[in-house]
This record gives sequence, structure tokens and C-alpha cells, in this order.
Amino acid sequence: MDAAKLDALADDDFVGCSWNRLAGMVGVWLLVCGFIGMERTIEHARDLVTGEEIEASKFFQQEEEILFSQRRRCADDNRENCKGLVCSYCNQPVYIVGDKSQEMFFKHYQERADCPIKTKGNFSQEDIDRMRYAGVKESVLHQTLKQEVGNALLSDSGRFKDVKMEKIRYSTKDPTLWRRPDVSGTFLGQKMVFEIQLSTTYLNVIAEREAHYRDDKSFILWLFASFDPNGLKFVHKDILYANHGNAFVFDEEAMKRSNADGRLILHCYQLLKRGGSALGEWVDTFVELADLTFDAMDFRVYLTPPELRVLAAEFGVFWLERKSLSAVDRMAKNDEFHVRFASAGLNYDYELGTLLNALYSLKTGTMVEYNFPSDANGFLQLANVFLASYQKYTLLFFWAMKHFGWSDKVRACKKGDKLKEKFDAIRLSLKLPEFRFPEEYVPLVRLLFPELPPKAFGPTTT
Repeated sequence: MDAAKLDALADDDFVGCSWNRLAGMVGVWLLVCGFIGMERTIEHARDLVTGEEIEASKFFQQEEEILFSQRRRCADDNRENCKGLVCSYCNQPVYIVGDKSQEMFFKHYQERADCPIKTKGNFSQEDIDRMRYAGVKESVLHQTLKQEVGNALLSDSGRFKDVKMEKIRYSTKDPTLWRRPDVSGTFLGQKMVFEIQLSTTYLNVIAEREAHYRDDKSFILWLFASFDPNGLKFVHKDILYANHGNAFVFDEEAMKRSNADGRLILHCYQLLKRGGSALGEWVDTFVELADLTFDAMDFRVYLTPPELRVLAAEFGVFWLERKSLSAVDRMAKNDEFHVRFASAGLNYDYELGTLLNALYSLKTGTMVEYNFPSDANGFLQLANVFLASYQKYTLLFFWAMKHFGWSDKVRACKKGDKLKEKFDAIRLSLKLPEFRFPEEYVPLVRLLFPELPPKAFGPTTT
């Protein structure tokens, strides 16, 4: 079966053939061909990058996070048509799978007669995954959740636009390639897709879809219907470890809150880390999209770890109250935050003071350190200051002014109509290297003001 037909199989309906019948046929075929139940495993594999010979019995004793990272690598290598891990017997690519007990194995991607340890069959594992994935997407639960997510986004019409269910998204690199996400739209100008994941392990399908949406510069959010940290399946871990230890769940409580609030509310589970290693400790909370970090490097969406959220909150209190502190206490506290941010890999220094004063002024509605009135006229004056003197911060300032609800108020001022003309006059110059927002400060400002969209920081972050 060629790739185009399989893509259609994964994203469209068969005419004249029910999914229940298809699933039954595939299940019988798998049993006959020996795909259910692993009778033999590959004991030795080779890493073609390092040349290392890998003994399966030792390899699979590593920490789970390392194994799932290797699982992801195998899927990416296969998608990009390059060899990474191969069978030592026949030099053909292998990948990592697991059985119901979550014991892990190496397995070949395709069946060939030149390797005696391979199982036999006419379909590759990717073919089988696509067929099974397609069947799951037709379930009643999947259809219900898709409709509820779409309804929540439609209710949030002030921030979400162009909400579609199962709208085809063509590849920007190859127009012949396409995917049909469950729900899609734009959130504050950012393209987003939502994929509801109910199935067992489909790593190849997951990796292919993530690559497709990343090429399209669309943020992807995988949603589960339920989540038990003590009973995770492979599909949970494949998504969890690749998304900063975050899993998003649209369960009954999240659905109830979404309906009550008129916006999408998700149940977020986070796997805590310390020193770069997963602790096996979990926290969970309910979040909306504005609470999340949009990482425009790999187009993932996640909730900032709890310890960093606490740090950001404490810094916000300090910044708003620092004028009341003595010079000595203010300097000591500032040095303390400098160290704490540095330990988290974040760059912070007083060069950002002007911008932070402006952003906290916009967010709180009260001028911080500026001698302007805390009203629309005052923010009009502040905007003119940034236009004239701080062009590397101008784009970010205007996005913040829009997000925190000051744009319309400022334009309604006596001289507010001149502001857009001034901004348009310098818009193109803001793309010049000397006027771009300093890349080294992007992570810190995103932490302190997660509400701001990635495009607010300019083209260097996309």
C-alpha cells in the first residue's frame, strides 16, 4: 500500500467499509502473521553514529527517561530516512517497542528475508500504526472530545480565531503532504492544532505529525482523555518526556470548567525534576492557554515548572515594592535574584530595568518608576518614549500594550491617532539586527510575562 493511500486511511473515511469491520480484519491479520506477541527479540544492535555495539539486556536497564529519548531518536531517524540504531545481524534500522508489561525490545521497521530473527509480514510497522490510529480517531469518545474542545475555543472568540475541526493542513515544504488535526485555529495570532490521543503507542504517527506542524510553524497540543501517573502507557511517556514533563488532559472536570468559563481549561500534570533528572513526583493543576509557555523553537506548549513560577512571582513582588526598600536592601535583593535566575539558566541584569518597569506598569495598570499618570494619557506618553528611545523594546511594548488592554484606550486619547502612524513609520526598521529584542533575555521575559505571544519578541525567536 503506498504512502498517499495510507495517509488518506489515517485521516479520512473509507467508503462502504465500517471501521469496526476494518479493525476486526486487521486484528485477525495481525494474529495470523504473528505481530501480536513478541516471540523473538534482537539481542544486539549498533549505533551507526558512535559505532557502539549495544547489548539489549544492558541497554534496557537504563533510566526510563533515557530509553524514551532513544525511542524518540529512532522515530526521528526513520522519518528523516537516516540510519541511527541498526540490527547488528543485517544492518537494517531498528526501533524500540514494549509489551503490555512495559518490557522494552528492539524491533525491525520492515521485514526482509535476509535476517533470520525478523518476523514475517507484508506491512511495515508504520503502515500498521497508521491503520490502527485511524480506527481510534473514529471512536465515539474521540468525536465527543473533539467537539467539546472545538466548542470551548469557539466560546473564546476574543482570543481564538478561525476555529476548525478536521481541517486539512498542507505541508509548507511539500504541498502533496497533509494532515487533518482534530481541531485547529489561531490563539492571539499564533497557529495552533489540537490532537486528541486515546490510543496505545503510535510513536511514528506522533513524530510525523509533530514534524509536519513544526514545518508549518503551528504549535501542537496533545490532549489525553484521562491520565494516571501510576499507570502510564508508552504513548503518555512518548509525549510527556518530549514536552518538558507536561501532559495535558481534557477530562470530565476540565470539560466542566471549560463550559462554565467559556474558554478551554485543561488538567495539566507535571513530572518534577531536580538536577536534570525526573523525580517521579507529580503536581497537577488546571490551566488555560494564557498560562502556558509557547516555545517557538520547536513549537511545543507547556506549563513552566512550579519552582520557576514561584521565582517569577517572588520577583514580581520585589520589583513592584523595591522603591520602598532601602538602597542597601534593594541592592542585596537584586543580587539574590541575579543568582537565582542564573542558577535556572536565565540572564538578568539592570539593562532590562526600563522594559520591566514598562511591562509591570501595563500589567498592573499603575505606573512603575515613571512620572506619568496611570491612565490612557500616561500610557500614550510612555508609548511615545519607547518609540523614540527604546526601539529594540518597541515591538514587545506594543504587543504588551495590546494584550493588557491599553491599545484601544490609548488610541481614544486626543493624540492617540498619531501613535499608529509613528509606529508604522518605524515598523520595517524594527526588523534590523540592531533593533531586535536581545535574544539572551527572551527566556527571562517569557517567564515573567507568559501571557505575551512569541511573535512579540520579533523574528529572531521564530
